[in-house]
Amino acid sequence: MNGQNLYLGNILGATGPVGPIGPSGIDGATGPAGGATGPLGATGPSGPMGPTGPTAMMTGLSTSTVDLANLTTGDTVDLVVPEGIQFHVGTYVKACSLEASPEYFQGAVTYYQGATLQMKAEYFYGYQEHDQWKLGIAGQLGVEGPMGATGPDGTFAIIEHGYFTVSNNGAVDTGNLYQDVGMIALNHQSPTAQLDIKPDTNETSLRIRDVEDNDRNTEINDVSAHLVIDPALGYVRYMIPKIEYQTFGGDGSIFLFLLNSACRGSEYLILWDTFNLKTIYPTDYTIEDYDGVPKGVRFATAPDADVEVRHIII
Repeated sequence: MNGQNLYLGNILGATGPVGPIGPSGIDGATGPAGGATGPLGATGPSGPMGPTGPTAMMTGLSTSTVDLANLTTGDTVDLVVPEGIQFHVGTYVKACSLEASPEYFQGAVTYYQGATLQMKAEYFYGYQEHDQWKLGIAGQLGVEGPMGATGPDGTFAIIEHGYFTVSNNGAVDTGNLYQDVGMIALNHQSPTAQLDIKPDTNETSLRIRDVEDNDRNTEINDVSAHLVIDPALGYVRYMIPKIEYQTFGGDGSIFLFLLNSACRGSEYLILWDTFNLKTIYPTDYTIEDYDGVPKGVRFATAPDADVEVRHIII
């Protein structure tokens, strides 16, 4: 002990173990924020463009022959096509003819390997055979929509001028009757009488199915007549026919005889050879004009005796 100081010297022993950490003190207040954000730096240069990728082939040309006249819905169509078209099984494809006719068929692809493509025809339009087809992806036909509202009443169809109309399955159509200046033609357009009928090639031109024959024994007079057809002109007329009687005096040298009235033709004469007791047919004589009137009868062979003449006048 020196004065008031005490020296321990080597009295202290070794350092003891560290004591437990005491509890943390209270956090201090947050310090002030840092400075403002600095400006954005300049954009760097663009990198080089990468190489162009491969082009997808979406259409193709086929030269396979397909006859639409023999095609039915559900048929499998085999086509030779370019390789690599972006078609797969299930792709819906439409094949259009490259010719003038707008014909086509379409359906789903069922097989495609290499240059061979098969598709199931679902719908087609046309009836011709083609060997130039352009193929492309198409959409399937949609479902049929509901029926629309009834439209307004239609007008008459356009028909040819001058013709009477006829109903054709409920629609107005051109008939066979044609009118021109008060005259009517059947089956043609050039009437020359009030009713002018042109016969069909396979049928008669006019047929009357039932005509009452109550006047068979009625004598022809000024108020009775018959409905007859003029064989020379084809007209149907209401006429009073009659027969003129005369006799040609044949002597074997006379070829030409004269009738009392004009004759329409050889078929209007009934000639009887009184010497040979037979009918002289129209092929054995001709009708000639005499002073501008057809009343001359020229025989191919001069009759040897009298000829009785029955001349039908209409």
